[in-house]
Amino acid sequence: MEMEPTNTDAVSDQELNTALEAHIAENYDGLSIESQRSARIKEYEESALSRLDPFAAVIAMGNASLQRIFEHLNAALLDELYSKAHTLEEMREISPEIRLLLKLRKSIETGFAFQLHDAEQHAATYRQGGRDKRTRPQIGSKQA
Repeated sequence: MEMEPTNTDAVSDQELNTALEAHIAENYDGLSIESQRSARIKEYEESALSRLDPFAAVIAMGNASLQRIFEHLNAALLDELYSKAHTLEEMREISPEIRLLLKLRKSIETGFAFQLHDAEQHAATYRQGGRDKRTRPQIGSKQA
């Protein structure tokens, strides 16, 4: 049975949204779009480091690295495309780099989808009061 959001929930959501908006405006005010994108990647990377599950942390850090490579390749391609009008033959010459950019994006999205699926599985296990079968007791613990 799903619960209807209460006025308290709406107020809490509004307060959170306001705080997040203030935080974003405060940190990114005056930065170029490229700098804002780099800052967001850094935020994602920092959140990856704080994950309790080492596997999830490594996946997220790898995703952050792929996103950095994506941003650099994307900037280089855009610089080239905007530098002059290109013939069809010139566009064919850079098509491998464009395909690489698309492959990077697909890999990044796959990593995000994996993380989302993994988080949903952890949450479902927790809600059911069970123990995630992938977690192992810590060395020296007395769990059976």
